[in-house]
Amino acid sequence: MVRLAGESPGRMLDPCCGSGTLLEEALWAGWEAVGSDLDPEAVAIACENVSRAVVEQADVLKLPHDDATFNAVVSNLPFGRQFQVEDPARWLRRALTEMARVTHPGGHVVVLVPPPVPRSLSGLNLASSYPLRLLGVSTRIWAFERH
Repeated sequence: MVRLAGESPGRMLDPCCGSGTLLEEALWAGWEAVGSDLDPEAVAIACENVSRAVVEQADVLKLPHDDATFNAVVSNLPFGRQFQVEDPARWLRRALTEMARVTHPGGHVVVLVPPPVPRSLSGLNLASSYPLRLLGVSTRIWAFERH
């Protein structure tokens, strides 16, 4: 997923970082990695696992960053057994809109989430998608370009 964020490393955010796996991959690939998670326990685990990354507690729907702060946003969104919302389609649209807000024009937003995903969003164009099975569940990686 980190490779889909582009060739030119800069600042990358994972706004639902969990234990920090994508942050570690980003650091290994040369990115400056920043992570956040709503769950304080996940933040503590990510801080322990990925000490070179900046990790903070934050809600993906209200990120504490200025517009166009990051070159890329990459995240395995917490859908399914771990995280339940009343209206998943609305939550996803709001999360993607917020991710687009903090991404530079020309940057990328890459998410792992089961379909359906809105294909047209303010600020984002769907560039590619990749189907896969994860723990027996059909899901997909969606790569958007910020315009």
